[in-house]
Amino acid sequence: QDRDGIVWLGTWGQGLFRMHRGQLDRVALPGTQRQSPIRALAEDRAGGVWIGTWYDGLYHYNGSRMERYLTGSESFSNSISALETEACGSVRTPAC
Repeated sequence: QDRDGIVWLGTWGQGLFRMHRGQLDRVALPGTQRQSPIRALAEDRAGGVWIGTWYDGLYHYNGSRMERYLTGSESFSNSISALETEACGSVRTPAC
């Protein structure tokens, strides 16, 4: 659950969802299929939500816009399994 009370749900085969005020909605991740596996979620100090996927890169949602980050070598073995926020408010992805 983030600071605004939104519950973020990452699934293995159905993509990303969020629940707010009893309403469950699918969250589209640009450049992925609807069923993209979600492996990690974290909220940063500024309230942004970071989403790590199995092989579709890293996403950041700042409350109004979803942005995608790619390494250029996305594959099944190049997944984001954990996210850690730092005191300064940034996020880093440990080696998987």
